[in-house]
Amino acid sequence: MKKIKLILLLLTLTAVTGCLLKEEGKGYLTKTCSLSENLDNIIKNEEINITHKDDDMTLITIKRTYLDSSDDKMLSILKDSILSEKQSLKNEKGLTIEVIDKDNSLEINYSFDYNNISENVKQLYKIDNKYHIQIKYLKEQGYICK
Repeated sequence: MKKIKLILLLLTLTAVTGCLLKEEGKGYLTKTCSLSENLDNIIKNEEINITHKDDDMTLITIKRTYLDSSDDKMLSILKDSILSEKQSLKNEKGLTIEVIDKDNSLEINYSFDYNNISENVKQLYKIDNKYHIQIKYLKEQGYICK
């Protein structure tokens, strides 16, 4: 009886641990790179998360937040531009763009399923084929990667 309980306990722990680890437990890692810039009256904060296994990227997410410290209409113009971009790319597979408009801020979330995005999207967003090259490019652009 004790052996059966022990086996059930081990099976339960293995199942729970496997479910909790998801991709991370299968050799997938995520690197986060961030950059903040002052663009006249707008502050742009960007965080890029790259999930990869070895040197192959699987998922890239970008969160851009624009904060407007003035009363001008730059965020509105920027939002219109992003919505136009989203509309022009609506048929692209593996890419989702979400626009969140808040008071004095604009948040844009991009998600790239690397295995399903087209070469056009890769070129447009400067996404390389290899993880180490992408990280090198981001660091050259001033991003801090952890």
